[in-house]
Amino acid sequence: MSRSIFQMEQSKRFNRKVVPLLPRNDIINNKKYTPYNIPLTSFQEVASGKDSFQEGEEMKNEQEYTGILFEELKRDIREREERSRREISEREERFLKQMEQFSKDAKEREDRYREEAKERELRISQSIETLQTEFKETKKDLVDTSRYIKTLSITSIIALVTTGVAIAGVAITIFMTIK
Repeated sequence: MSRSIFQMEQSKRFNRKVVPLLPRNDIINNKKYTPYNIPLTSFQEVASGKDSFQEGEEMKNEQEYTGILFEELKRDIREREERSRREISEREERFLKQMEQFSKDAKEREDRYREEAKERELRISQSIETLQTEFKETKKDLVDTSRYIKTLSITSIIALVTTGVAIAGVAITIFMTIK
């Protein structure tokens, strides 16, 4: 870097361009200025590469520039760390919310399954009770039907005997009237 031209190089990371800064003329006072607004004494000093400030001042300015650069880097690093922390904490919060939601959904699902199982059990027990009642009614109907069949068969036998006696009575009456 020459003494007559200053370049401020800044990283592309900060979205800044490399801009060469040349000493500027102060037309009113006929003085030259550097980018740090330090007046140069004459045009010949600028052309010869000599500046009005001494090497210590140049070193001090470069140290200030590097100090500023380091401060910006530190600030950028802190901002990035803060953003990273915020993003991590937001992700953790989202993850915890998701886990809570999953837990809540699982609990609701489990409660629903239990409720459905209870309802199923109730329906099955009602069906069993209904079947038992129907079996009892069917058994009673069978007993009644068997009684009716026994009664009917006894009645049929008696009717057959009665019919036989009646036919015998008619035959005896006819035989007696014919004789």
